[in-house]
Amino acid sequence: AVLMASSDVFSAMFKQSMKESFDKVVELPDVTQVAMRVFLRLLYTGHVDARDWDEEQKESQEPANKVLKQLNMNVNWPQLSWQSSTPQFNHAVMLDCDDGDFEFSIRCSNWNARNTMVGVASIHAKLVPSMHFQQGFYMHVGPQKQGGLYAQDGTLNKTFIGSWPKTLPADSVITVRFEHGPANTALSFALNGGDFTVAQFNHPIPPGVQYCPAVVLCGGNNTIEVVAAPSRFPPCPVNVLLPVASLAKKYMVASVMSLIAQALKNRLAGARARECTCAFEEILAGAIAMDMGAVRMAALTLANDFPGLREKYDAGKLKPEVVFELQAIWPIPTGKWAKWAKCARLV
Repeated sequence: AVLMASSDVFSAMFKQSMKESFDKVVELPDVTQVAMRVFLRLLYTGHVDARDWDEEQKESQEPANKVLKQLNMNVNWPQLSWQSSTPQFNHAVMLDCDDGDFEFSIRCSNWNARNTMVGVASIHAKLVPSMHFQQGFYMHVGPQKQGGLYAQDGTLNKTFIGSWPKTLPADSVITVRFEHGPANTALSFALNGGDFTVAQFNHPIPPGVQYCPAVVLCGGNNTIEVVAAPSRFPPCPVNVLLPVASLAKKYMVASVMSLIAQALKNRLAGARARECTCAFEEILAGAIAMDMGAVRMAALTLANDFPGLREKYDAGKLKPEVVFELQAIWPIPTGKWAKWAKCARLV
């Protein structure tokens, strides 16, 4: 029923006098088992599970859900509460997670009651009052104002998010994404399943440090809930997402197509923030092959401010289809593609 409701193509197969309606079977010989598992899980749940594409994950289903360190907190996992009569940042918690990229989500029934700092810190950080000034990188959430950035590099109430509401709705979920890169790292925030926005601190977050989720809380009485513990599962590989996108497009499953398009746009933004040209090129090449217009437009917008990608473009070190796509915003490169165009008398 869900499959038929989500796709006019599948609905027609089962409702009309077609082979599939009699056999109650749809044969998809060009679709791998991995792509089909990811596709169906996205369709039915809106989420992915690494066990669908990574056999090693099937043996380990326990999420990284333990508190690594805490300061003046009451822990009743996944509830984290605190009580204090002083309006100071005397409470903090750090969550355990494996080294590498991670996401975590927290919810509060009333974010507007107390000031909260949400972000990351080194696993070796020492929990002290007001640690958001000294150790880690954070976004502020609190009464009447959201999105100020604070960090150990001297960032102090730097404006970050302008599109979030001034007062967060009750039970809002804030998701934090942390991504490592060869040159730097990226910290992004999203509200209630919306788009991720990359935080820009005064200086890049230093690479080569193992970070973990950190939350610093102001005095009062309140509770936050960890609704999604730091994931030790790797993100769904691009070479899995693209076949799923192809399947969703072929059979007109708009819900899955939208989810993958948003995921790929977020990956592009993360690759740009980490200055990872290889990941950016892989996603753009796949979007071109799948003719994913939304992803291609997002890539062109991000490429405008991506010096490393421009260098590879000018040097002719990108895939031909990516070079041709980027010619929409940049002149013909000065490398081998320019020589080819001149020999063909195209310029």
